[in-house]
Amino acid sequence: QVATPYEQTRVAAKCAIEEIRKGHEEGHIKLSDREVPWIDMMDMAMEEIPETEDELIEAMIPNVNPAICSLGEYGIEAETPAT
Repeated sequence: QVATPYEQTRVAAKCAIEEIRKGHEEGHIKLSDREVPWIDMMDMAMEEIPETEDELIEAMIPNVNPAICSLGEYGIEAETPAT
C-alpha cells in the first residue's frame, strides 16, 4: 500500500513508463526511433529519485534560493544556504 502523495506519484510515474513501454512493444503506441530510448532514460531517472519525500527535500535544500523561496511557507523546517 502506498501511503503518501509523494509515494503515489512515484508509483504512478513508474507505472506510466511501463505502460508506455508495453504499449510500444505491443504496437499500440507508435514512437519514433528517437523517442524509444527515452523510455529507458525515464526509467533510469526514476531509480535516482529518492524514495521518500523527506529524502527528496533534504537533497534539494542546497539548491533553494532563500531570496525567492521560503521553505517555512511550505511547512519545511530547514536552513538554506545563503545566497
